[in-house]
Amino acid sequence: MPVFVRSPFPAHPMKTSTRRLLVHALLVLALGLISACGDEDSGGPLPSGTAGDPGTASGGEPTSAESTGASVPSSVSDPTSGPPGGGSGGGVESSGRPEPTGPGSTEGTDAPLPDPSLPPLPSGTLSLSSVQPSSGPSSGGTAIVIRGSGFDFRDDVVINGRLAEAIDVVDEFTIFAMTPPNPAGFYSVRVVGEGRAASLPNGFRYLEPTTFESIEPGSGPETGGTPVTIRGASFTPETVVTIGGRSAIDVQFMDEETLVALVPAGSPGLADVRISGPNGSAIGEGVFRWTAEPLVRSVHPAAGSAMGGEEVVLRGRSLGAVSEVRFGSQRASLLASDDEELTVRTPAGAPGLVAVTVTSDQGSARLDDAFRYVAPSEHLSVVGVVPGWGSLSGGDQVTIAGSFPAGVDEVVFGGVPAAIEESRPNALLVRTPAGAMVGWVDVEVVSGEEGALLPGAFEYRPDLVVEAMEPGRGDVSGGEVAELTGDGFLPPLSVRVGAFHAEILGHGPGSVTLRVPPGSAGSADVVVTSAGRRAVLDGGWLYTQQPAVFAMTPPRGAIAGNTQVLLSGRGLSGVEAVLVDGREAPLVEERDPSLLAFRTPPGSEGAATVEVVLADGTLAVDDPFFYFNPFLPGGGWWGDVILGAVNVTVLDAETAEPVEDAFVTLSVRATETVYTARTNAAGQATVSGDGVSGGQSVHVVAENYSAATVQDVNAENIVVYLTYICTDPDDPRCGDGDPPPPPPLGTIRGQLTGIDKIADPGPGRVVMGIVYPTFGIPWNALRDPLGAPPSPMGANATIGDGPYALRVLPGEQAAVAFCGVYDQATSEFDPRWMGVARGLFVPPEGEVVANIDCDVRLNRTATVKLMDSPVPTNPTMTNWVTPYLDFGSEGVFGGLWRLQGRGEEFAIDKLPAFSGVLSDVTLTVAAGASGPGDGLPTSTVMDRTIRDISRQITLPSLMSPVRLTRPSPFGFGRVEGRRLEWEVTGPVAPNLQYLYIMDAGQENVLWEMWVPGDQNFVNLPYWPADAPGAPLQPGESFVLIVFAVDVIGFTFDDFEYRDLFYDRWSSWSINGWFLTWD
Repeated sequence: MPVFVRSPFPAHPMKTSTRRLLVHALLVLALGLISACGDEDSGGPLPSGTAGDPGTASGGEPTSAESTGASVPSSVSDPTSGPPGGGSGGGVESSGRPEPTGPGSTEGTDAPLPDPSLPPLPSGTLSLSSVQPSSGPSSGGTAIVIRGSGFDFRDDVVINGRLAEAIDVVDEFTIFAMTPPNPAGFYSVRVVGEGRAASLPNGFRYLEPTTFESIEPGSGPETGGTPVTIRGASFTPETVVTIGGRSAIDVQFMDEETLVALVPAGSPGLADVRISGPNGSAIGEGVFRWTAEPLVRSVHPAAGSAMGGEEVVLRGRSLGAVSEVRFGSQRASLLASDDEELTVRTPAGAPGLVAVTVTSDQGSARLDDAFRYVAPSEHLSVVGVVPGWGSLSGGDQVTIAGSFPAGVDEVVFGGVPAAIEESRPNALLVRTPAGAMVGWVDVEVVSGEEGALLPGAFEYRPDLVVEAMEPGRGDVSGGEVAELTGDGFLPPLSVRVGAFHAEILGHGPGSVTLRVPPGSAGSADVVVTSAGRRAVLDGGWLYTQQPAVFAMTPPRGAIAGNTQVLLSGRGLSGVEAVLVDGREAPLVEERDPSLLAFRTPPGSEGAATVEVVLADGTLAVDDPFFYFNPFLPGGGWWGDVILGAVNVTVLDAETAEPVEDAFVTLSVRATETVYTARTNAAGQATVSGDGVSGGQSVHVVAENYSAATVQDVNAENIVVYLTYICTDPDDPRCGDGDPPPPPPLGTIRGQLTGIDKIADPGPGRVVMGIVYPTFGIPWNALRDPLGAPPSPMGANATIGDGPYALRVLPGEQAAVAFCGVYDQATSEFDPRWMGVARGLFVPPEGEVVANIDCDVRLNRTATVKLMDSPVPTNPTMTNWVTPYLDFGSEGVFGGLWRLQGRGEEFAIDKLPAFSGVLSDVTLTVAAGASGPGDGLPTSTVMDRTIRDISRQITLPSLMSPVRLTRPSPFGFGRVEGRRLEWEVTGPVAPNLQYLYIMDAGQENVLWEMWVPGDQNFVNLPYWPADAPGAPLQPGESFVLIVFAVDVIGFTFDDFEYRDLFYDRWSSWSINGWFLTWD
């Protein structure tokens, strides 16, 4: 249903103090355009400041932000103050770069924005001392920190004649920037200001960035050892390679485009190849495949009839993809398989031992003497044991081959019974008992009264035990002589360390002396094969590498901590801790030996040392990490594009104090994402991680506060104000309290003359003059002062020539007088002449004398034409036009007239000629269309700096009214899936869309949303159960208001709350609906 919006704020100033969000003032002021509109005859109610009103024009107290129902954060200019230096009270523009104050700063939380009209901030000499990091790729985009002194927020950074990007002057000692692209080489870094410059010679080195092109071959066995050739660019002798997170072995630098290496062992599947060195890092995603070559370790049972047809199980690894199995030369039938077991049906074969061979597309494997074929027989017999050996401790599963026509009652190894697990006509699957001593024993099978004995059929061997490998570590290049201790080391003997076999220098039953092969940085398994037995010492050898850090990304982060930092280098394994200025970093993660990730602890503004604590010592990172305060005075978003972290500051809109424990998330699925955080005592939180890159949607909610959503923003620092919601009448913040004191006023007084030049007005009429001040911006200027009867009793009005007095807000301004005829019967005022006193600067509680002569005739007419008005297609809407006189730095006066109708052309009469004392004054025309009762929807356009009124003024096209498309705007449409959609059609597109949600009673703002102009939708989060203060409950009704705005010179990623002042707008459209939360 349509919405008639009233002010969302209570009238009492205690609840709308000077810290209320700027946007609230904007909403009420903008909607005040609607509410101030009356019918075509009267022009609407008389606003404060006109004759007879106890406001600024008639000797009472001034009109403050409270008169609009809202106020603004004190760090942003009051909307009544107008553009910089203009109107009553003045104001300053933001530079777009933060000042070093705010939450977490030791310098306070309420510093004003710098005034561009003032001298530079610093008092010291401009100088540069360092640039960190001091090198980066020639493609640019390296985040750098420039240290020095005497910096000014207007300074630029130039490298080789090219302007750096994302320049943020943090304070007079620190500048953040991103390098522009440049050819490889050393270049001076220059900081350039107005009439001054400083340079750091050879301050930054551009490097041809390391790139990856190919790896050949692109696959190899999971056991490693495959020789590969890696091609790319900008390789150095220090360049390291990791494959699947493990260091490549024996990397050799051939030239700047070629490396050769040996592949480490890995897990089957695709693996990334990462190249890291002094010239940067590059990655080839999924370019190498470790193949899972099949391996057969045993067959169960390992014997069967020579006629074939036996169902047996092969055990090993990577058997799931086997396509062929052969027993000897004969092919078996495949029945079932998984990675570790393969079930087949044996082919026929000649009696005796045969090898078993398996084949897949990844390779083949052969197990010799793995299966014994047995000739059919009706007599009990034993022909062999497969395998014919086992450990002295027993417990091995073996197969006894023979003929067992009547079954078996007992199997004995050297006089000791074995456990029978399965019995077949030609195979017995048994578990060996422990042996008495090492050596051969007889195997006997008993069936009833019969027995069959095979002398010396099974050999007990010592248990294979691997205990340790000393010294336990060595360089990745290999070559160390090590001793492996344990028991059961019998020939044939082999030892594999990681991907390669070691050279055995000597051995005995309890030790092996070997030369360690080269390997991959990190721990490696030691695999011993001895006399058919296999034992593994997990992580038995640690390959070490001389550690080094080539780069730290990013080089800076917010003081709240939790910024994910990546150190790329070599030998970064076995890390015990990372220290940032002596404080231990949380969540240290060894991605691979060339990449270390950690989260920064909270810190103080400025440089911080970074140290990596290893088992063998501490590695100091050359460049420091810089902490900065992401606060932006007045709110908004700023900084570099998002590359790993988003820094959020949450403040109370009324007090500007930090909001602690606010919940921040970057996902609409806040219940499922890891990208969440809670604000600290300074109201700040950092959300960081691998997936935090490019445009992000930031959602914030806090207990007893409104929520905020900033959609698809690509600026790393977000500062939002949340509105306190009064739910408890006993809450001291919700009481009425005493209103704040009014601001100090000044006085303009003088003689008003020229009224008597008007001829006898006739019976019941008097000649009258009225004096008004200028104001900061339109809509705070006087609206329709001539459409309502002036009061002869006001100090700013005179009957005939005479003195006047005007109470005004302090600042630079002009006093504007209108002289004409007042009809006492109809209460109509007909202006004939105009006078103005300009260049007045009124001090607080001071007085300025300004005599005004009504000597400018109001005899000009301007014809205005609206373009693309929605009125012809919307019979409920009405067109309107309101003019303003713009006196530049002295402020704005208007609207003198407000015309309404369904036509698209309007004639504005009673205008002065723009000459003489008004030669530099311009005409601003606001026009638009509004809904029934001057309510929503509404569409508005402003054309500023009009000077020629001799021709028809064709205004820019109106933006079409916002139309809700999801959910249905009728009958309290239910929001499904936490998604809202709307459309703005027509020739004018917005570049900013601002939405807010209020409760159904329009008492409290519950949620504010900022959306880029090209996205006519917003996705809202599902808050987790532990998130504080979810603003809406299922089934709750609410009001949605959508502003679609074309802001002059605006980019969404550089938004400031001041962008919500409509003196920065050229066109906008507003609409609203009652809806229901899902």
